[in-house]
Amino acid sequence: MNFTYCKRWFMAKKRPIDIWDEQEARKAHGSRHPYTVLAGDPNFPECVAEVINDYIGVEFLDADLRVYLSYQFQELEPGRVFLTMATHRTFQENMSIVANGTTYFFKPNGIVDIEDQDFVTEIISTRQTKADLSGNWDTYPAFGKYESLLKAERT
Repeated sequence: MNFTYCKRWFMAKKRPIDIWDEQEARKAHGSRHPYTVLAGDPNFPECVAEVINDYIGVEFLDADLRVYLSYQFQELEPGRVFLTMATHRTFQENMSIVANGTTYFFKPNGIVDIEDQDFVTEIISTRQTKADLSGNWDTYPAFGKYESLLKAERT
């Protein structure tokens, strides 16, 4: 997978801000300073990962550069991240307006809080369940080794 590095992704304008060379991004990674990774074509990335110290946020983009899926990883143990939150969105037809969203809040003890939000009717419902979340654990990525966190399908 091809990676491009930048200061950040400007979601409203759907473009990168301040493209960085690999050396600058590697330095930021090594000192745990914020930087952004674009996977795929830098003008039409498949996903965008923000790396900020012990947090990694991954946003999966559709063909219209809308965020249809978001993951938030937290480094809960040294060198290990845990997927703490995932949000899936659907959009109103031919628009960038979110129609529905489901957010999953994961806890290492297996508790999952789920929030469904209908943005058209403004109805929010919540529920809780318990699950095997061993697949939510991953290794904090070495520089340039983001593939395991950039998988939309997680087991």
